[in-house]
Amino acid sequence: MVRSAMLQWFGDSPLYAVPAWTGVAIGAVAVWTRRSLIGADARPLVFNLVLPWLIVPTALLLIATAVGQPSYVARYAAISLPALALMVGVGATAFGRRGLAAVVLLGVLSVPTYLAQRLPLANGTDWKDSASVVARWGTPGEAFYFAQTGAATDPRLMLSMYRPDFIGLRDIAQQWTAASLGGLWDTVVPAEEAIKRAGYPTKVIVIADNVAPWWHSLEEQSFAKNGYTTVDSSIGPTTSVILVERKQ
Repeated sequence: MVRSAMLQWFGDSPLYAVPAWTGVAIGAVAVWTRRSLIGADARPLVFNLVLPWLIVPTALLLIATAVGQPSYVARYAAISLPALALMVGVGATAFGRRGLAAVVLLGVLSVPTYLAQRLPLANGTDWKDSASVVARWGTPGEAFYFAQTGAATDPRLMLSMYRPDFIGLRDIAQQWTAASLGGLWDTVVPAEEAIKRAGYPTKVIVIADNVAPWWHSLEEQSFAKNGYTTVDSSIGPTTSVILVERKQ
C-alpha cells in the first residue's frame, strides 16, 4: 500500500516517481540548508504548509486503512498534487540551470503519458464518439433514451461531459435533474412510461452500455411492444447507439 501511495500520481511508474520524489527531497534539504534559495520569509511556508499539504492527506488515509477502516483511494490524495509540483520546482531551483534541464527531461518523459490520455479509449469509454453519433443522427426535437440496464458505468454521464451533442434533443426518460435534487444523479422513469409520456415519438436514439446489451433486454422489449424496430446502429468498443423507429 505504501508503494502504491508513492506511485499514485505517476501512473504506477517508477520512471516518473523516482525523479519527482528525488526533487522533493532535494528541495526540502535545500530550503533547510540554503536560506537564500527562496528567502527567509518563504521558508516557513515550505515546512508549515507545502510539505504537510503534500504528506498529511495520504498519511491519514494510510493510517486509517491500517487500523481497520479502509479509506485509501489514490484519487482522494489528488488534493496534494499542487504541493508536489511546488516541491519539485523548489528542488529544480536548487540546481540552477541544471535543474531547468531536469525539469525539461521530466517534461519529455511525460509526453507518452500525455498522448495516451488523449486516445479515444483513454478514460475507459468511447463516450465521445458515441455522443458524436447522437449529434449526427439527431435533429431538433428528436428524442433520446439512455438504457437503464444496470451497467456499472452509467452512459448517462455523457450528458454532462458532451452536452453540446445533445442540445435540442429531448431526454424522454428524465424525471428530475441531479441539480434540482441537490445530488449527483438524475432520476429517470422506466422505458414504457418514457415512451408514453413523450407521446410515442416517431424516432428515438437509444444509448446503451455494451456490458448490459440493449438487444433482448426488458427495455428493448418495451420499445418493441410499442411498435419500435431498429433501423440503424453504431456499435463502439464500450457503448452502442441504436436508432429505433415506430411503425405508423
